[in-house]
Formats: sequence, structure tokens, C-alpha cells
Amino acid sequence: MASSAQDETDSGTVTPSRDYPLATRLLETRLFHQYMTSTSHTLSQDGLSAHHLSMTIPRMAASCPYLLDSIHAFSALHLASVETDNRASWLNHAVRYQSQACAGLSKVLPEISPPDYEPAFVSSIIIMLFAMGSRVLYLETRPLDPLSVVLEARTLMSGPAMLLSRIIEAGVDSQLDGWLCAPNTQETFETMENDEYGYPSF
Repeated sequence: MASSAQDETDSGTVTPSRDYPLATRLLETRLFHQYMTSTSHTLSQDGLSAHHLSMTIPRMAASCPYLLDSIHAFSALHLASVETDNRASWLNHAVRYQSQACAGLSKVLPEISPPDYEPAFVSSIIIMLFAMGSRVLYLETRPLDPLSVVLEARTLMSGPAMLLSRIIEAGVDSQLDGWLCAPNTQETFETMENDEYGYPSF
């Protein structure tokens, strides 16, 4: 099941679902709000990454259920870390959406085409961050084995690395252009004119 109130048709078009449970719609609204207002900010390091995390990636997720599931999973994990009294419930939600994200991404990868390169790349990064973050939450009362952490991170990074190479090789018109950027990109970003909402006018 896709995480948003949407159904995918055979042509790949996403259409609204009329029988989506109200409780799920409310939960996903809460998770998406959490991502937009808090979780995305914890990942942002400068103005440019903030733009991609709060604007570009949510726009991608609106038409990509597995990426939306990734966002919901990571937001639930973030809530589990800050709402400790309700941690078990948020962790259950987080694991469920992470499973959906992995399943959705797995269906796309065998015959992945250029339109899915960037959504799959972002989703794989969020899935990687989720795996590392959940490990900390589940094992916070026990010492971590540094070697196992490094080995796990290396394994998890192989997916995003493969997809990034596909993006570079394909030379597609990138929505993520500049997100993984050189140090001077922030200076360039800050000299651009902003629109009425405070975002750069590209």
C-alpha cells in the first residue's frame, strides 16, 4: 500500500483514493508536517540544502509513493526520539513506513529508468539515515560496536552511490542540481535574488 492518499494506475499516474482510512490520513498529515517543520531542518546544513530538503524533495514525493514512505518513516523515527513517552508507537509507525519504502524502491530498481533516478537516490539516502538512526534508538542503552557501525554504513552507502553514478552518467536535467555541491555553492546561493517566499529565483 502506498503511504499517501493515492493509488497508482498501470500508466504510472497517481490518482486520489476515496476509501483511504481517516486515521491513516491524519497520521500521514502529522508525519509530513513534522518533516516540513522540523525533521528537514535537522538535515539541513546551509541555505541550498534547506531549499532542496523543504521544497524539491517534497515536490518529488508528491508523485513518488516510495519516497513519500521514506519521508514518513524518517519523520516517525524523529518523533520517536523527541516524544519519548510515545516512543514505542512512533517506532512502530516508523518501521511500517520503512518497510513500505523499501518494498516500493525494490520494485523500481530492477528496471529503473531516468525519471526514477533522483527519487530513488533520495529515498535510498533517507532509508540509509533511518537504518543508522534507528540503530541508535534501539541500542541507546547498550554500547555500539564501532566496527559494525562502519561496516553497516559502508553497505548502506552502496545504494545511493550506484544511483548517483546513474544520475551523473545519464546527464538528466537534475532537480537536485547543486544539492551535493562544492563548498562555494552556498555563497552562490546566498547572492541570488529571492522570491516573495524567501526562496531563490532560478
